[in-house]
Amino acid sequence: EHLWRTNYKDMHMRCYGVLPTGFNQGFIEAVPNSVTEAELQAKKGTIAGVLEKKLFTDYFIANNPKATYDKVLENFRLSSAGYAVSTCVLGIADRHPGNIMVQKDGHYFHIDFGHFLGNFKVKMGYKRESAPFHFSPACAFTLSEKDESSFALFEQDAAKAFNILRHNAKLLITLLMLMVGTGIPELSKPEDI
Repeated sequence: EHLWRTNYKDMHMRCYGVLPTGFNQGFIEAVPNSVTEAELQAKKGTIAGVLEKKLFTDYFIANNPKATYDKVLENFRLSSAGYAVSTCVLGIADRHPGNIMVQKDGHYFHIDFGHFLGNFKVKMGYKRESAPFHFSPACAFTLSEKDESSFALFEQDAAKAFNILRHNAKLLITLLMLMVGTGIPELSKPEDI
């Protein structure tokens, strides 16, 4: 997020504080007015919720006046592009509806970063995730519901965000190198990066 902001690209990321206080313990900042994608799906029914394309759209309409809806969609477009790029670049795994959240004002964000650098979970010999980032049909629908140009803007925003990170790859690698040896199992040697 800092790299994007210093390069004049605000991705409307919703970052929250985390304070470790010891081994496997600490504090995580609560993010008000937010709900997981899984909770929204459950309200629609087990199968129907997963297939519901209007999942986010219905939630945003129910929680915002019409006058602010364009701002809500802008928050959603930029933050979902930011998280798509950042989770892809960092190889964040274990992306499922229980680890994806949205706020009433449209901010889209991820939680639970226990697996990263491409360390995807395996079940019965198969990788549980096949996509480099989480982007459900409900996300695509929300971006294209009002008009098709919104999805094209999402793609442009994601491309700009990716290129900023790409131009700063040496800095990102250096920061990860500084974390080697801190006890993170998936980052125990330089080859992990």
